Amino acid sequence: ELQEGKCKEYILDNIEVWGVDKLDESSVNIKFRVKTKTMFQWKVRRELNRIVKKKFDEHNIEIPFPQRVIHTAKLN
Repeated sequence: ELQEGKCKEYILDNIEVWGVDKLDESSVNIKFRVKTKTMFQWKVRRELNRIVKKKFDEHNIEIPFPQRVIHTAKLN
């Protein structure tokens, strides 16, 4: 989708998707490599993030957020 969308003119080569790199309590890190024209890497990155978020939403995948459970005890 990225190579066919509004950023296709800035992408120089095929996108490499290396897969899930890390699972944390509040994130899922997916590694990609996208070769872009100089100074357009941030525009392409934002568009790639938008597409990933859209796909997550389509498949009901929620982005995790940090949670803490605190137990308290009553001291006499």
